[in-house]
Amino acid sequence: FDQHAGMTTSVATSPFHRALFATCGSDSVVKLFSALEKRPVLELEPTCLGLFSLCWSPVRPMVFAAGTGDGRVFFYDLAASK
Repeated sequence: FDQHAGMTTSVATSPFHRALFATCGSDSVVKLFSALEKRPVLELEPTCLGLFSLCWSPVRPMVFAAGTGDGRVFFYDLAASK
């Protein structure tokens, strides 16, 4: 799978889609992967600070959160329109 530019700090599998997982890293990037593809299906860079934690919602299939070392948390709903 495609690596982060820095250290990978968290990996989380989706509780609803068994082939979907996400990673975050010290490069401040969240990468969403399908287990069927080596390249990410989506990359997000919510901050210039490193990301240290990632968690999928246990009740909403396309919602996850990523956290920074200074206490900020970014929430994403992939099903929401822009």
